Amino acid sequence: MKAAIVYADESGTHDRTGAQPGSEFPTIAGYAAPPSEWSSFCVEWKAVLKSFGAPYFHSREFRAAKSAIENHKKETPELKRNPYYGWDLKRLDKFLFVLAKVAGKGNKVIIAGAVRVSAFNRIKSKLETDNPEQIQLGDDPYKYSMGEFFHIYHRETFRYWGNFKCPVTFFFDRSDDPKWISAIHEVYEAFSKKDLRMKGVSFVDKKDETHLPLQAADMLAYYARKSADKLSDNTFNLDRFDRILLNNLLRNAAKTNPGLATFLRGKQYE
Repeated sequence: MKAAIVYADESGTHDRTGAQPGSEFPTIAGYAAPPSEWSSFCVEWKAVLKSFGAPYFHSREFRAAKSAIENHKKETPELKRNPYYGWDLKRLDKFLFVLAKVAGKGNKVIIAGAVRVSAFNRIKSKLETDNPEQIQLGDDPYKYSMGEFFHIYHRETFRYWGNFKCPVTFFFDRSDDPKWISAIHEVYEAFSKKDLRMKGVSFVDKKDETHLPLQAADMLAYYARKSADKLSDNTFNLDRFDRILLNNLLRNAAKTNPGLATFLRGKQYE
């Protein structure tokens, strides 16, 4: 492997207090893969978009279109601009599952970092009271999520690829929030000083055809955040979509876990 590229997106980062719906578990997630893998991915992803007549995949717009059907919402100017508005549920679900299959296959490494805002604030408050000299969490739960993301990046790429030597570049979705961009640069720089393979971070448009893997990262980030919500409520169940999207992760875990291997053999997820 001569190089690796990481594409990552975020979900649940609209309220640093964690009070608004969907903001309790700010999450950063994406995939690492060699350039050849991303080239194959782009061909397949683009073919799926074309076959469904979709210009791109975007979780927020996809969910809005589906919610409009399920909740019988009236047409709004925003819905009218939504590329999935007017699709029926069958078409929406098939679109999502086919894209998930493309995202979940191949030589990709899943990376995800998150934190529960209420737990972050609780620990931070306790440290401020009991040990004010050694506060290491900082003031921003999003920075902590970023730190978790880069920790997981190191752990998971080593687990899949060993002590590889090639350069790694990172692409995140473009943001209009200067505080968010500054935080990613800050955390990235801290980690890159300890890992000379990390060769750069950029912010690009997920709708740009040259960066289609960001659309898969968008799908994964939303899934990871929703999974965290369900796990906290004890409502998480591994369904068909989970098994398709997490194909590589489940297969590799099954190699060292006979019980999981038996479970997967009894499930149709390809």
